[in-house]
Amino acid sequence: MQQGLLARDERHGSLRLTSQGEAVLGGQAVRISPLEADTSITPTPSRKTVVYDYDADLFTVLREKRHELAVAAGLPAFFIFQDRSLQEMATVYPQTETAFANIYGVGQARLKKYAGEFLPIIHDVCVEKGIPLAPESPLKRNKLKSRTIEVTHAYNSGESVEELAERMGVTQRTILDHLWRYAQAGRMIRPEGIQGLSTLSPDQQVAALDCFTTLGIDFLRPVFDALEGDVSYDELRLLRLLYVARQTN
Repeated sequence: MQQGLLARDERHGSLRLTSQGEAVLGGQAVRISPLEADTSITPTPSRKTVVYDYDADLFTVLREKRHELAVAAGLPAFFIFQDRSLQEMATVYPQTETAFANIYGVGQARLKKYAGEFLPIIHDVCVEKGIPLAPESPLKRNKLKSRTIEVTHAYNSGESVEELAERMGVTQRTILDHLWRYAQAGRMIRPEGIQGLSTLSPDQQVAALDCFTTLGIDFLRPVFDALEGDVSYDELRLLRLLYVARQTN
């Protein structure tokens, strides 16, 4: 239709050949214009993204630090932090580890590994611009639900995942999800009782845990790919929880 060979029959709602189309069908040479954009088609809206009114100068410096760390580690830059994380840093100016932990994409592993690299940069900019200490990021609003607290307190008191699942009438996956949310908030969970749920061999567990050390805990796909798909996502979620539990103890 865009090349003028077909047209819509308004009466019947079907497509019909235009005179130009009939000429082409009959073997005549016809000049066909390049495709043009159909302005009647409304583009599908892209997934909603978060837009920050960030400090462009600070963002540039943070990107340079990220590049430096990525080159030293032999990793793609986004494995260190995504742009969204750096933009949030350049918006809320976290100056403490507590505030830094609240930034998008900063889990326990990245907090431990990179806070010392990025916080001094942010602090220097804050001193230069006279920005006061901001202990918490206003963009982070993750509050633990009472059910998550109840489940984790029972687990930390000695109940096993299996016992909690049976007592509360839910699956073990649900209990593990509660424990993960609790751990994400930077709170302690006991590592005992988690490792025993894994069906992997000790060598496979060690390999997966090493990948979390190298690649971080925010995304499972890089770890899944690094292990060549030999470890399921359910096992990776379990071992990620174990990894974080060990970090917080």
